[in-house]
Amino acid sequence: MKNNNLLAWKWPTILVFVRFLLALVLQLMVTILYVLLGYPAPLQSAGHWFTVYGSLIDIGCLLLIAWQVRKEGKTLWDLVNFNKSKALKSILTGLLYTLLFFPISMIGTTASTYITYGTFEPKQIMGGLPLWGALFSVLVYPLLWAFTEQLTYQGYSLPRLEKAFSSKWIAIAIVS
Repeated sequence: MKNNNLLAWKWPTILVFVRFLLALVLQLMVTILYVLLGYPAPLQSAGHWFTVYGSLIDIGCLLLIAWQVRKEGKTLWDLVNFNKSKALKSILTGLLYTLLFFPISMIGTTASTYITYGTFEPKQIMGGLPLWGALFSVLVYPLLWAFTEQLTYQGYSLPRLEKAFSSKWIAIAIVS
């Protein structure tokens, strides 16, 4: 790798790990809040709100990516690479994968729940949210999370790391 590529891989690599670091910081902040409020299980109580404060992680990542791509003269939409002519095929392919892999994942989840807990009933780890938090967790968070994950790893970091290292495999290893 040439010296001029040193900066080329810095931000794409940082953004790969910033999601995890933001999750740790926000989980810690919410846990501390629950400690200060005197909750008996502050870490578990904070975890219930992950889908809400997880959206702050997503917004933070999108802002960082927007800031970086603006330096390249691009926008977030440029990273999406939406192609109208392939939209129907992509949707149908996604539905096919869902139909194929959903039953497989359900079997795996059920088996691992039985192996771990000795029952087919999964342990309830979420809950305890007010209605607005539950609705947000079901309606907003999944879409924002999926969009941000794809944009962070596939749209921003992977292509820039591949270019910086001149190697698809090194880029995949870092993003993985």
